[in-house]
Amino acid sequence: MSPDETLTDPDPEELPARVVVMDDDRSSVFVLERLLVREGYRAAGFTEPDQFLASIAEAEPDAICLDLHVPDYEDMDLLTEVRRLVPDVPVIMLTADDHPASIVAAMRAGAFDYAIKPVDRERLGLTLRNALAQRRLLVRLRSLEFPGQG
Repeated sequence: MSPDETLTDPDPEELPARVVVMDDDRSSVFVLERLLVREGYRAAGFTEPDQFLASIAEAEPDAICLDLHVPDYEDMDLLTEVRRLVPDVPVIMLTADDHPASIVAAMRAGAFDYAIKPVDRERLGLTLRNALAQRRLLVRLRSLEFPGQG
């Protein structure tokens, strides 16, 4: 590096989207992380809700894949907490329970969409692309409505 060159942080818009996965099943987290990385995303996986919540509060992800049933949390409580911490981040619910009432409850609680386990790679990819496109539009709209606010 020459003396005139300086190290700068990369432009966040040039980085791949960061997707956080929360599932109490370690193997599900591993599989999803690998899938996301192969699809070109930066992935971080968690099996402990407290660590997951601390992580998203510290560094807002671009999208979240969240297991519908997490021990120590009732129904939609974890999703409700996620919505409180990062209200504009799209959340894709992961569930082995394809019961319509569970899916409707997740959508009403603020989920962007849902995926049935085992997760279909192509469907999850499409859902993530749609979620991230919506997020980019929301960020752009906010920047136009409130110029100068980050």
